[in-house]
Amino acid sequence: MRAKLSAMRYKRDTRKKKFIETLEAQGTVLHACKAAGISRQTAYRWQRDDPQFADAWYEAHEQAVDSVENVLFQKALSGDTICMIFYLKAHRPIMPDVQQGASDKLEQMLFTKTGTQ
Repeated sequence: MRAKLSAMRYKRDTRKKKFIETLEAQGTVLHACKAAGISRQTAYRWQRDDPQFADAWYEAHEQAVDSVENVLFQKALSGDTICMIFYLKAHRPIMPDVQQGASDKLEQMLFTKTGTQ
């Protein structure tokens, strides 16, 4: 009986590890669940019930977002206007006293200039 419980815990822990590794690498719960061979419900239950797993989930997600942000930043530096807009909107939002319409007009001008929409 103990051996069976031990094997079950090992399998669960292995799946948790695989979930976290895949979440960090691919950034989505769907892909992480598939890689770990678990359902989304199981993943969210583990997140709710296991504080260590929840912390690891948070860190893995932050790493995934940092990776995407880095690519966005590199594209912005290379002159991609759309990436510049997204990066600056995230890190230098328009001052509160400036109306949102001004930002929308700026975007429209940039899209028109670059021929994208």
